[in-house]
Amino acid sequence: ARAGVNLVVAEVQLEPPVVCNQAFSLRARIRNAGPDATQSVAWVVAEAVLTRDGSLLSDNPPLAYLKTLEADEEETLEFTMTLTAGFSQEQLIRVVADSGNHLAETDESDNRGESLAFILQPGDCA
Repeated sequence: ARAGVNLVVAEVQLEPPVVCNQAFSLRARIRNAGPDATQSVAWVVAEAVLTRDGSLLSDNPPLAYLKTLEADEEETLEFTMTLTAGFSQEQLIRVVADSGNHLAETDESDNRGESLAFILQPGDCA
């Protein structure tokens, strides 16, 4: 195996229902599947995506810092999000590890993980 770091978004969990203009929590489990420790801090971003066409719905997606991970170590990050666009439409939350591409990785293709799709409930946005 090549030496290096490989961040993998192993799981993205949220608690439905997700209601427009109400904060909800999201957890993302991120693992370093590479043989080396991450030497720098990675940014992790959580984006709301419309499943119909893949468009991004959040202007200021929440960012979290991922601590230094040893080989095969994982960390669960928690985000709080509030969605105000695309109510009554199917969407999902995509979590992107190392969104700024600061880490050189052995595999850049598995940095994304997605929640199950959900319909954003109108709440007080309708």
